[in-house]
Amino acid sequence: MIAVVVVALIVRHHRASLGTASSQAGSGAAATPGRGPVLAAGGAASTGALPAGFRTVTVPAAKLGTNAGFAVAIPDSWNVSFRGLAMYAEAPGNVTFLQIDLTTHTKADMVAEANYLAQITTQQQHKFPGYRAVSIRRANIRGGSGAAWEFTWQNPAVGTMRSLDLLVIASTRTGQQSYALYMSAPAATWNRHLAAFDEETHTFQPTAG
Repeated sequence: MIAVVVVALIVRHHRASLGTASSQAGSGAAATPGRGPVLAAGGAASTGALPAGFRTVTVPAAKLGTNAGFAVAIPDSWNVSFRGLAMYAEAPGNVTFLQIDLTTHTKADMVAEANYLAQITTQQQHKFPGYRAVSIRRANIRGGSGAAWEFTWQNPAVGTMRSLDLLVIASTRTGQQSYALYMSAPAATWNRHLAAFDEETHTFQPTAG
């Protein structure tokens, strides 16, 4: 298992807003990581009964016009919506959310992709005031060579935000598919959402066709 510290955010971090294929991070003083979900290092998602209060959301490739789709467990109270090639699962209050984006990555190597997006982010500080990088590192995500990218920034209305972006290109029976799992919540309420983020990362699974 690879421990992945999840950090959080409030503004929807849609990749299209950068003209690239994922969320952002970059240079700056390292923040102190907090405890976060553990991302399964193996190729298979968690199986078995879901915890009480969770449901499985399955998004077929046909819905988004992509090579593959995905399935993921989210809390019953979270609202699901779609914008472009992304699904958003938002906690009550629309502050904490999970975004799964299927926009094609720009780079073949996910660490290079994360660093590329980080560079763009540092050039757009007006979108993320007080941005600070935590880390960009390689991670085995569902059997694929991916990257885990963490950062913080300051939201004037909320305070410190923490975010994690997991990037991977999965090989499926119907072709390769880019995925970005972006998790976000205010730092002040981070611990409250650890269980939800943990279940989401453990149950996420690419689906062919």
